[in-house]
Amino acid sequence: MMNSIKHTARIAIISFSFLLIVASSVNAQSTTVEDYYTTVDRLFLLNEGMTLGEVNSTLASEPYEVVQNTLGGYLILEYKYVKKYRLIRIEHVDDESNRTAGKAIYEDASSAYLLFDNDLKLHSYVTQDALGAVRDAYKLEMTVRNLGSLEAPCANNCRISMPTSMLTEKTDEDE
Repeated sequence: MMNSIKHTARIAIISFSFLLIVASSVNAQSTTVEDYYTTVDRLFLLNEGMTLGEVNSTLASEPYEVVQNTLGGYLILEYKYVKKYRLIRIEHVDDESNRTAGKAIYEDASSAYLLFDNDLKLHSYVTQDALGAVRDAYKLEMTVRNLGSLEAPCANNCRISMPTSMLTEKTDEDE
């Protein structure tokens, strides 16, 4: 009788240990490490002159990285944010009512760069997407200016060679 109690106790201890291992592995698989994101909606709540603490509170986030901190200059901090989308049924994609319906989901992480003055007051901010659009617009503007100027590689009778998009002089063979 004593042996059967010891045997039952051993089985119970082994079973309990097995359950703990399984439970901890399930818990470990259901967690992940993520960056500290804010949202586009919260970026719209920022106002010039907010302190660093007020910005962190408003964004419900903290800086991801220090981009620049110069004596007598600006402190530039990078914050991560995600964009808001709606999860809707595929057959309702074109329905007017689904513009605000559906479950909100957040994805497509990006960066926002916040500029603070020496008193750690918010001066301005710009997003990574806006920087890309500005860069592309600047390239287009400079290309148009160069093509339209008298100092262009070929001011008269030009043609564009594809696919390299290089300007070349028009030859008699082209006519």
